[in-house]
Amino acid sequence: RELMAQLGVKRLVDLIGRTDLLKELDGFTAKQQKLDLGKLLETAEPHPGKALYCTENNPPFDNGVLNAQLLQQAKPYVDEKQSKTFW
Repeated sequence: RELMAQLGVKRLVDLIGRTDLLKELDGFTAKQQKLDLGKLLETAEPHPGKALYCTENNPPFDNGVLNAQLLQQAKPYVDEKQSKTFW
């Protein structure tokens, strides 16, 4: 969060596609110095009406059935501020 604040960014998604915030460092080895990262560091332009990142939610793998059962068992003890071991 501190780095994001230094960059003037409030949300993580605001960093997506912001290659202008990156800078290319010189390589240490001859192979590294030959690397051209220019194409990777170009700013991507989204298609009209599309975002630069996935905006669709994945369906949940777990519908929380076990969580609901545990909550149902534990709720009376929580409400009465009693301790209980469930295993």
